[in-house]
Amino acid sequence: MIIRIATFILLLLLSSASHAHQDVEIQIMPDGKLLGLPKQYQPASLEVAFSGNDRSRRPSSIVLSVGNKTTTVPRCVAQIINTTDNEQIGASASWYHTRSTLPPYLNVIFLDPGQDTSSWPNSGFSLLFNLETSKLIRMEISVARKEERSMQSLAVDLSQSCGAAELTDFYQPLPARP
Repeated sequence: MIIRIATFILLLLLSSASHAHQDVEIQIMPDGKLLGLPKQYQPASLEVAFSGNDRSRRPSSIVLSVGNKTTTVPRCVAQIINTTDNEQIGASASWYHTRSTLPPYLNVIFLDPGQDTSSWPNSGFSLLFNLETSKLIRMEISVARKEERSMQSLAVDLSQSCGAAELTDFYQPLPARP
């Protein structure tokens, strides 16, 4: 009897693990077009422009377009990001998960210079956008500890870098949960 119960629990755990939520990788083409999103979020693009020389190169403009909605990331946010070229930018998305905690989203990762995109963990920033509104839900900074193979992510308080007026058309955080 105990073996049957243990076997049942093991099968239940294995079946639920196979249905676990996982983001879909979104390909960013050289022209900024985003490939991999369903039709209701097309056309979609991420345009990132850089300014500065080799040592001070940073994003100067970040524009996300999803369907007929466009969001321009304010300069006060873009200047925080250390990414120096498009090769350090990646994206993933989810639109098929339970919406009780998150709407359909696009997560854009901006790696710090020198990070190895083929390994984990990596330091950088992530911007989580609502696919239905194209507005920012959350921005996080991730700090990698390569020796420990761990990473710590912390929410970025955008009010410390930007004025309220700059955030109005761009930032739409999720309501606090009780």
